Amino acid sequence: MQMQPGTIVKFKNHVEKPEYNGRCGVIRKQLPNGQFGVIVDASEIDVSFNETNLQVISTCPNEDRLNIEGVLIWPHVKGVNTPSMQWMDDSRLTKAFENPCDENGAFKGCETDLYTRSWIDEDRERIMKKYEDILIEKLGWNSPQMWMHTTGSLGKIENKVCIYYDEDSVAPLNDWLETRFDFAFNQGILPKIRGSFICVDELDKADWAVGRYTINYRKSIFHALRYFGDVPAAKNGDPVEQDKLYAKYGCRLGKIRAALPGCLKDRCRDCNKTGGLMDWISTPEFAKWIFDPGHTQEEAHVALKKAEQIKLHYDEKGIKAKDALQILREMLEADDEHPSKTLPLVANKLEMEALILIYENHLKEVPLNQKGEDRKAKREQKRAKTLSKNKKKTNKK
Repeated sequence: MQMQPGTIVKFKNHVEKPEYNGRCGVIRKQLPNGQFGVIVDASEIDVSFNETNLQVISTCPNEDRLNIEGVLIWPHVKGVNTPSMQWMDDSRLTKAFENPCDENGAFKGCETDLYTRSWIDEDRERIMKKYEDILIEKLGWNSPQMWMHTTGSLGKIENKVCIYYDEDSVAPLNDWLETRFDFAFNQGILPKIRGSFICVDELDKADWAVGRYTINYRKSIFHALRYFGDVPAAKNGDPVEQDKLYAKYGCRLGKIRAALPGCLKDRCRDCNKTGGLMDWISTPEFAKWIFDPGHTQEEAHVALKKAEQIKLHYDEKGIKAKDALQILREMLEADDEHPSKTLPLVANKLEMEALILIYENHLKEVPLNQKGEDRKAKREQKRAKTLSKNKKKTNKK
């Protein structure tokens, strides 16, 4: 088993340090004695473990989950240019989580703390007690603390984020949050975090309990912000120029995500499927359409997700890509928003445009004559085998 720096591991069967068993850490490096130096939340320095006491955490980085499950993000490991990140993977946490950004939720009427940008400790500890008790048990934290932040662009809210961290941690500093929210860092409102922290985002959306972004998508955001700077903004405030810059940023995210490794499972559907939501954004055509001022980005993402499901349904029904594409183009040219009998699931023009882009991208990846080429190659292989057998028979004679 190869354990590279940045690999998330779970501790097991440790006799000398039984308090670590069942908890997680991140490999920083392999030591000369063959052991591994691991970053843990409960120690200021790396803790050494034998390979037999380490189990690799291998969840699929391209799997879409509920955003309220949250991801645990570990301190930066030298030589690893994306965060070591894992799903919390605990249904108890998901059930116990209360959305702090919901105006009509459990925090309604509570006061916020000026320093933490969160709710005052008394209210937070009362409402989130069950959640924080699980964090203490699961992660070994002493004093769970919440921090909230809102990001926006051109006067519009883009994301509301809830961060949980251990206020008393003595582990190495974690600067990934500084990378993500450099404006908050420069303003002095970002807490100093040691060890791991939990990130729960997209809490401002109406469908906030529906997962949309995978671990690899989140990693691509952190990488882009750390090595390419903040999301570009038009100097003159021109919305058309801003859309072009956003499209370019979207392409960059897609390319970074495409370069990230998938999971360790063979034939993983999430890792091997073509036309995934964030893969689409890596192409200029999709990025241009997503940031088109004729609709909001949220509407575009919803339409793309729905169109992906529609295409999978049509594939199962045996509808060929080129046939579906022709029907969709004819409907679009005729400005007909009513679904055809052949394609009954398309609900509106936006989904129609999204489905056209998906099919066009699919046909680029899989040429129309691919099946014919495959059959031709098989015939050539069969012919070569037959000639080889005949030649051997002739030589024997």
